Amino acid sequence: MAGRRAMGAKLSYTVASDQKKYIAHLTSLGAINTANEEIDVTDHDSPNGNQEFIAGAQTHENVSFAGNIVAGDDTFKRIWALVQSRTTCNFIAEYADGSTMAFSGYFANVTMGEQTTDGLMGYEGELRISGDVTFGESA
Repeated sequence: MAGRRAMGAKLSYTVASDQKKYIAHLTSLGAINTANEEIDVTDHDSPNGNQEFIAGAQTHENVSFAGNIVAGDDTFKRIWALVQSRTTCNFIAEYADGSTMAFSGYFANVTMGEQTTDGLMGYEGELRISGDVTFGESA
């Protein structure tokens, strides 16, 4: 088999001691990108005048997400309130193979999607990761 379907990804969050809540009707879950900053350690003894670097602080880019607005579901309303309150949450991205990525952060932004005559009502947003990301292997 050449690959694995991504269908079935889930994104959940908890606020303080509340119950886990899912972002329902998720249509897209963006990549979790981690990068190391660089520290220049070049000095007069660097071989042949070449620059030398070591890894510095890690940074994680914002994680995008999108979903459909469905009658009777309050996902957009909950996210909107969390953006307004600037509340820090604990997030878990769950993937189709059973692996997970867990991190702390906040809802950086949320947007009600464009309303077209032949489209679905939707939303999209970004999560800002603060601190470490923990990878959990599938069972």
